[in-house]
Amino acid sequence: MGYNITIIVIFCFLIKLVDGKISSGILISNNDWEYLDRFCFVSQEGTFKYNIYYPKNFELQSIYMYYDTDNQWKAAYNNISLTCSDRERLLDPKNYQIIRLAPSAKFIDEHSSCETIEKNNESWYHCFGKRSFFSMRPRWWYFAIGNCDSQNGLYLEYSLLMTNSHNKTDRWKYHFSFDEFYALPISLLFLFLIIVLLLSSIIFSYVLKKRKMLHITFRLFLHSLVCELIASTLLWMHFDRYADDGEGMPLLKFCSMILRL
Repeated sequence: MGYNITIIVIFCFLIKLVDGKISSGILISNNDWEYLDRFCFVSQEGTFKYNIYYPKNFELQSIYMYYDTDNQWKAAYNNISLTCSDRERLLDPKNYQIIRLAPSAKFIDEHSSCETIEKNNESWYHCFGKRSFFSMRPRWWYFAIGNCDSQNGLYLEYSLLMTNSHNKTDRWKYHFSFDEFYALPISLLFLFLIIVLLLSSIIFSYVLKKRKMLHITFRLFLHSLVCELIASTLLWMHFDRYADDGEGMPLLKFCSMILRL
């Protein structure tokens, strides 16, 4: 049958709204190639770490790393007629953009490895490692998983950590993709401005009420400010947690988006 089943279980409150990050879950698919995640890395500071488990009978699965050019990610993702092998051939082996997930594979550093383990009375592969990125500018990288010889589809239990600073105490950058740098201080600044605006509006509304000039339009404006204050608070809480653990509170971010509709 020509149907595809893809199930991704993300360990967060409700839904996956995380932009960068720690990305983890279980992927089950009938396809032989699937997109996992993306991140905009800063050169020399950006690091990608992976920790993956999958049954041995699904070997040989590989991580594919595409960067943001027309002949790589756009060609791989936008052209649905391409096979898994076609998408693999888009990558240059000299750039080490393919990570083979098997104990027999060759790794470019001593921090990466694969081992065979026993799980649920079956043989599984456990692979872990990291990659650093060097480029002339901050660059988007897109991660996919594939097995071009698969007859069973894909199965993957994964955890991906993508960071943009060697200093874990750098809360403004460490877990954030380059396009979200300073999201935490900016959200805090907007929260402060909304509070100032709301307090000023309350004072004006008191004066207008004393003069019996408090129009319904101004009341609606006050209500909108209260909604914006709640939305800004929820978004700041999400980014504040996100800066610490790379996951944040996606449910709060989602509620913030709903309040602003």
